[in-house]
Amino acid sequence: MYKYFIIIIYLIISSCAVNHQEELLKKRYINKKVVLNKINYNEKSLYFLPIRHIGTKVYYQQVTTKIDSLQSLGYHFLFEGNSLHKSDKIVSDENVESYLKFRKITGIDILLPYSKIPPYSDYCIKYNLIDQPSYAEFGMNENDSKSADLSIKQLVDSYEKSYPKITLDSCDYNTNLNETYSCTKVDETSRKIFMKDFILKKRNEHLVSQIKNNKNKQLIIIYGENHFDEVKDILEKN
Repeated sequence: MYKYFIIIIYLIISSCAVNHQEELLKKRYINKKVVLNKINYNEKSLYFLPIRHIGTKVYYQQVTTKIDSLQSLGYHFLFEGNSLHKSDKIVSDENVESYLKFRKITGIDILLPYSKIPPYSDYCIKYNLIDQPSYAEFGMNENDSKSADLSIKQLVDSYEKSYPKITLDSCDYNTNLNETYSCTKVDETSRKIFMKDFILKKRNEHLVSQIKNNKNKQLIIIYGENHFDEVKDILEKN
């Protein structure tokens, strides 16, 4: 009897965990609305527009509409990533090794659309999500927009200045970029350090410097929402 009781409790807990995960996913990807978050910094009219790598078609239509409205008001944009156009994502021979190392740390090949990378690919199928359009598809251009991000090479080089160099194996070299990746990744501790201190902190510091040095008085920051709190905190304390 006790055995069956334990099984029932386990099933209830598992069901609650699944339901909680479902709610988080819906909140993160499905029920997402475009909201501008104001940051008080000197005399700039500065807002943060959170962006996601995957989302609903309606969500990205809202982003496009919002950007169009802000352009008409004379705002300029600082964006996450290094390119306005998807076609700009070309890796030079000298940067291939950095991209391979980035992939080994994170498990993510940024040349692949997120709809092709598990578990995001599963979310796209289950919730009918699509990949983030390019910034050019949102209507942004070279005259009003600028990257405020570090390159993959800068991130990897910075990491390797403070920690052991990433060692690539035959699987890494034999799996081309833009292909499904199933090789052994770095240990979890190294991955967490990279994600916290470089993907987040290092990029946040760079973004803040770009904001401070930008001469435009009206700025929109288009970046992942995980960056918002720290960037806002740094700027509003200065």
